[in-house]
Amino acid sequence: MGKISGLLKFIGVKEDPSAPVPLEKNALNYGGWVNGPQGAYMNQFGMLDRVVDGVRYIISDIKPNTWFSPSQPIAPYAQEERGRRFDYMTGYNLQITPRQNVGISFDQLRNLADSYDVLRLLIENRKDQMSQLEWMVVPVNWNGNQKALEDPRIKEITEFLQFPDRKTPWRTWTRTIMEDFLVIDAPTVYPRYTAGGKLYSLDITDGATILPKLNSQGRRPDAPDVAYQQIIKGVPMADFSEDQLVYFPRNIRSNRVYGYSPVEQIIITVNIGLRRQAYQMEYYATGSMPDALIQVPDSWQPDQIAEFQAWWDSILSGNLAGRRMARFVPAGSTVHDTRQMTLKDEYDEWLARICCFAFGTSAQPFIKMMNRATAETLKVTAEEEGVRPWALSFLDMMNYILWFHFGCKDLTFIWKPGTELDPYKRAQAEDLEIRNGKRSIDEVREAAGLEPIGMGNAIYTAQGPVMIKNMLKNKIDAFTIAMAAAAPEPSPEPTHPAATGTAAKPATGKQTPKKAPKAVAAKLIKQIKDATASEMARKNLHSSE
Repeated sequence: MGKISGLLKFIGVKEDPSAPVPLEKNALNYGGWVNGPQGAYMNQFGMLDRVVDGVRYIISDIKPNTWFSPSQPIAPYAQEERGRRFDYMTGYNLQITPRQNVGISFDQLRNLADSYDVLRLLIENRKDQMSQLEWMVVPVNWNGNQKALEDPRIKEITEFLQFPDRKTPWRTWTRTIMEDFLVIDAPTVYPRYTAGGKLYSLDITDGATILPKLNSQGRRPDAPDVAYQQIIKGVPMADFSEDQLVYFPRNIRSNRVYGYSPVEQIIITVNIGLRRQAYQMEYYATGSMPDALIQVPDSWQPDQIAEFQAWWDSILSGNLAGRRMARFVPAGSTVHDTRQMTLKDEYDEWLARICCFAFGTSAQPFIKMMNRATAETLKVTAEEEGVRPWALSFLDMMNYILWFHFGCKDLTFIWKPGTELDPYKRAQAEDLEIRNGKRSIDEVREAAGLEPIGMGNAIYTAQGPVMIKNMLKNKIDAFTIAMAAAAPEPSPEPTHPAATGTAAKPATGKQTPKKAPKAVAAKLIKQIKDATASEMARKNLHSSE
């Protein structure tokens, strides 16, 4: 480093006297010539980096006399432009048509999604699932304390999102956003502000009209630079900086500017399905081949055949009842059936399976019947693997809006825990939470809109419920309760062999193993702590009211 400083002084390059960092200690910043009070000098950070970069491409252990060496790498031509995201097209920002060089336009993606029946049904099903999810705004790292939800900002944001654009209900607004997520992967929201700088509405904008821009590194330009342009009627209508528009594609690849939607991923499959669908439609709509050809006797002349054909059509065309009656035909007539009986085969199911897999949806409605256990397993797997990724992507977009447009970085948007649409599954989950003391019967009843009955949190053992408040009041030994919980269920009275007419089976000497009392006690203590925290939070909530 000392030699480098001497070299700089020798060639007349002055160091900045007011620089806070010594010349030898910085190798990160790229600088240039700067005019200072003492004359022109080289930015000390940049000069050092340029000197270092001059030899950085050299591999030190490769010498000229290295035997069959791999040789030194070619020196870079634009070392100061390191870190480009991808090799974008020169003059990319001069384009005025979204997806100009992608190969398939937004309109084509939307036409495919609207034309193929199976694909449209899958999209609408996913929109239905997303719009039914319940949400809430909570503090970051929320631990379930209901008192923390009394923040007035939470109430204000919750009321705002009931009608995000002040006209459309939340569920309809969500369905519109999900349409652009699923079809073109370009959901876009324009945050509209009042004159006083307060967020007024979240207006959905057609993402197909938005043209993202790139900086020199191939990334989205920072505000206040232009990050997006809206293209209307083929010309740029408006510029937006990054903080003026929420453009939130879900599936971005490192070498692409636009998102990669599920519709685009299965574009070949959708095209095949469209052609098969059109073929089936033509079978019923058009065609020159009749359903059957009837061979008449050889002695008939063409005029006789035409006369018989006219008579046959006159009595049967449009006459559904007449078609069910017997008819007499000349001797020697032979019927040749030309109808194709198979309009759907396994390939149609294969196309449906591919589409369902792309959207994470069960293919059960589109394939042959299967046994109930397999069908339910596939359905549960598809629900778990399908809805969750889309729910998380939607949650990320809402948190972006919450942080950067509501200005509340200490709050977060979440899906309500335990949101289950199936009544049977919801009842099972509630029963489990009641038995381990996590929730009380009164809490479940209040959530369902019913009056409480005075039944608080309890641990349910084989001997019956043990109330949490009694444990806190009397300080019952948890080990004693654990012993009761580990006790086997009372068995019914034994039946005498003579009463049933069967011989008594000899004992095998095997007994059902029981859990160790200490392990049960540890588990029960954890349940008591969790139930106690829930009970205390509930008491605090009621006392505040």
